[in-house]
Amino acid sequence: MRRIGTVVVLAVGIAGCGAPESGIHEADGVRSPARAFAADHVLALVVTEADDGSRRNLAIDQRLTVALPADPSTGYRWRLAHLDPTIVRPIGHPDSGEDSAVPEPPGSAGIETWTFTGNAVGSGPLVMEYARPWEHDVLPARTFTVTIEVN
Repeated sequence: MRRIGTVVVLAVGIAGCGAPESGIHEADGVRSPARAFAADHVLALVVTEADDGSRRNLAIDQRLTVALPADPSTGYRWRLAHLDPTIVRPIGHPDSGEDSAVPEPPGSAGIETWTFTGNAVGSGPLVMEYARPWEHDVLPARTFTVTIEVN
């Protein structure tokens, strides 16, 4: 009898862990089940410094995470230099991980992440520049380019 109770508690707990349906994409505010399933079950594409100069495929509504090395204590930040928002659009603000539970010592390198989503079929470059925001007539210290093809 005790085992049955344990199994029931585990089953209810697992059932409660299901992901809620996220995001409404259709103009009328109603998501089709097929589109909801596709959007919620496509893995995010992650690109890093090693992907500089490459071409990557992305599905409509699939997330793209750009994770690049950064050291915010130097004043340098990654900025979005070029992107066609009709093809790929940014989501939220970049995350430098500065609010982690374990603070990093000043001058420690980290990873800055940007999140995008495939918006419409098409292809174009996503260009990022590593620069100090207050330096206007100075070339960026680094650039990162990846061509995104949404299909």
